[in-house]
Amino acid sequence: MTTNPLEQLQDQAINSTNYYAMHLAEVDKKTAVISTEDIINTENIPLVKKGTRITSEIAKRIIKHKLHKPIEQQVDIEQSVKKNTLFKEFELVLEKYPDLKQIHEHSGLQKSFKILVNTYIVSPLITQKLTVFSKQLPTEFEKTLFCTLLAMNIAYAAKLTKDEIITTFLTGLTHDLGLLHISPDSFSDQEKLSVQQWRDIQTHVVTGYLFVASLGIEYKHVAKAILEHHERCDGTGYPVAKTAAQLGTVGQIIAMADSLQAIRVNQFEEVGRNLRSALPFLKMNEKTHSELVYRATVSIINTVSEENTSVTSFVNQKEHIEYLISRGNKLGNASAIVELITHLSNELTLLEDGQTMLRVIIPFNHMIRQSGIIEEHIVKWLEHVDGTESYNPDQELCELELMQNELYWQLKKVSSTYINFLEKEPDAGSEELMLYLLKVSAEIDSFL
Repeated sequence: MTTNPLEQLQDQAINSTNYYAMHLAEVDKKTAVISTEDIINTENIPLVKKGTRITSEIAKRIIKHKLHKPIEQQVDIEQSVKKNTLFKEFELVLEKYPDLKQIHEHSGLQKSFKILVNTYIVSPLITQKLTVFSKQLPTEFEKTLFCTLLAMNIAYAAKLTKDEIITTFLTGLTHDLGLLHISPDSFSDQEKLSVQQWRDIQTHVVTGYLFVASLGIEYKHVAKAILEHHERCDGTGYPVAKTAAQLGTVGQIIAMADSLQAIRVNQFEEVGRNLRSALPFLKMNEKTHSELVYRATVSIINTVSEENTSVTSFVNQKEHIEYLISRGNKLGNASAIVELITHLSNELTLLEDGQTMLRVIIPFNHMIRQSGIIEEHIVKWLEHVDGTESYNPDQELCELELMQNELYWQLKKVSSTYINFLEKEPDAGSEELMLYLLKVSAEIDSFL
């Protein structure tokens, strides 16, 4: 009897190496991390005495065993994140990203958000993990703060209830804490992940879910939203490829905030754009998120002032145009191959991984056609565009590049799920057909 993807990830999360103990040891070098009770393993063998500092040597001893209780329930950090310092961290993020600050100020959420951060009683175990998160994964911690702020504004614009807004706040803070339990190698370079590393990444939502669910019934909605924050309404997400009718609103708000943060920081920052430039991305992914979340997000993004300048790394406009034409041609060729795979799938017997692959491929085909980015008139415009004193096309060129970036990211998802399908279901079709599909895999990889 086969287990479903969620059960597989739960088993993997529960039985994997406890990297959190190693993070605690690193934190102990700066501020004391002390065991609050005797730490024993599942066979009742004592490992660490109460009052012991969690040094590297102690952590190495701990990770060799399955513990009777989770390690976070048996330690205390001498200097943990306090409410006032957490609010100051939020303020630093707002100052760093003026467009996010503009959204926050326009919504009128500043006062109630400050009250929430400074008065809401967060579980000490969440505070502990946020402390470790901030010290060990500072970039991910900043991302968490950004996502929490943006998610709160989306929730407010969507007119969610007070309880739902609090759930959004708590989910924002905790949705990526599961990253502390996976190997740092799995997310240090997400451009070159193996299939196994990608599955390791996926466990972070399950680990986060299990952690928050263990805090008590009052956190059940937060736990559910954590489990769903990488799911998508069109069924292309993980861990179980849920669709719109199965998803809660808060999880989808965090999903939206997560996506926009990645685009804003990883793409827009280097070309001098702000969240206003995300509107074409939102349109391209209109079916990916719920209509309520989509409309609320568009409404707050529209409050951001437009950027009138663009930054480019190209020597001149001609070089930029040649680059865009080349990438556009590659995307067009990749799209043709993906459509071929879709057609050939009718001749295959697709099981779980094959169905997942298909759920990713079909939206990609729709997205690339809807964007119009590979149509002939775009290529002709690029071939004949010529800047003058009265017209500078740099902004349009930058927007086109950003849209291409989004499609390339989607193509990476296609490639990842396609390779996973070929590995997991090698007998889905005739030997001749499967060999051909393997060759097609190499062609897609060449475009990336």
